[in-house]
Amino acid sequence: MGLLRMLYTIFADIYWFPWVMTDFKNMLYRYWQGKLPKSYEFTDCEGNTVSLTEFNGVTFDRSFLGLQDAVENPNHFQAREDDIWVVNWPKSGTHWLWEIIMMLTSDKPQLSSRVKEECMFELRPDNALDAMPSPRVLDTHVPYQFFPKQALSKSKVLYSVRHPKDAAVSLYYHMRNIEDYSYLGTWNGFFSLFMENKVECGSWFDHVEGWLEIIENHSNVQLVKFEDLKEDLTREIKRVAEFIGYPKSDEFYAEVAKQCSFENMKKNKTDMLSGWRPKSDGMYRKGKVGGWKGVFTVQQNEIFNSEYEKRAKNFKIDLGYRV
Repeated sequence: MGLLRMLYTIFADIYWFPWVMTDFKNMLYRYWQGKLPKSYEFTDCEGNTVSLTEFNGVTFDRSFLGLQDAVENPNHFQAREDDIWVVNWPKSGTHWLWEIIMMLTSDKPQLSSRVKEECMFELRPDNALDAMPSPRVLDTHVPYQFFPKQALSKSKVLYSVRHPKDAAVSLYYHMRNIEDYSYLGTWNGFFSLFMENKVECGSWFDHVEGWLEIIENHSNVQLVKFEDLKEDLTREIKRVAEFIGYPKSDEFYAEVAKQCSFENMKKNKTDMLSGWRPKSDGMYRKGKVGGWKGVFTVQQNEIFNSEYEKRAKNFKIDLGYRV
C-alpha cells in the first residue's frame, strides 16, 4: 500500500505540475553522476535522527539542488528588475504571501494553478527559473549570504517573519510529516535540534538578524509580519501591492483577502502530494498565532527566552515580539 500511494502521489504531481518530471530527471542524472548533495544525519537529545544536507555550515533540505548550483556558481543567477521575491525562514507565511503576490501581479483574485515550489530558488535549477516569463514571483528560505547579490540591487524583496516559537512548532510538524527528512522524533527532541541549529535553514536567529540588517540598508526590501497578516489581511495586501508597484481597488484587495484566507487555501489550493507521510496535514496545518503556548514546556520557554533576549539585542529592527 505504501508503494502504491507513493506512485500515485508522484504521478499526480507530474500530471498537475509537469515541471516535476523535468526536475525528477535532473535529480536522477545527478545521482548517476554522483553529484547529489551529501546527506548528513543529526541526532536529537532523545536519539532520533534527521537527514539533511549542509552548505557552508548551514543545514538544508536534501532536495535543494538549485542551492547546490548557486553555491557552486554564485554569479550565475540572472536577476530582473521586475522580479518579486518572498523570503523567510521556513513556516513563516511563504505560501500565503506568494499567493497574494501572484494575484496582484496577474490581476486575477483567484488561487493560482501554479505552486510556489515551481518558483523556489533553492529547489529549481537556474535554467528553469531563467525560462519563466516576467514578472517572476520567486521565493526562498535561504539566509542572506546565499541570496543572489544581483537581486538585492535590482529586484523587490519581501521578507516575512513569524514569532519564532510558532515558526519552530510549525517546522517540527513539517519536518516530521515529510518523508525525506526521515525524522520521527518528539517535540522535545526537535526542540534540541532547533536550539542547536540542526533544522532546515539552520538558525532562526542568524536568518532573521542577517535579513533585518539587509532591510535596514535596502529600500527595495520590505518587512512583512505573519501576525500583521493575521490581524488585518486586507490592510497588509494593500501595503504589499503598493510596495511592489501593483496597486488595485479596495474591492480587489477584499477579494484577494477572501481567496487567501487560511481556510480557503487549505480547502481549495491544489498543492503537491508527493513526499508527505500518510494522514499528514500537508502544507496547511493550522496557520494560527500563539499555538506555541500549548507546546513549549516551562523549561523550554526559559531556555528559548534566554537566547532570544541575548540575540534580539543585535536586531536592527524591533520586531515587537514579547517572548
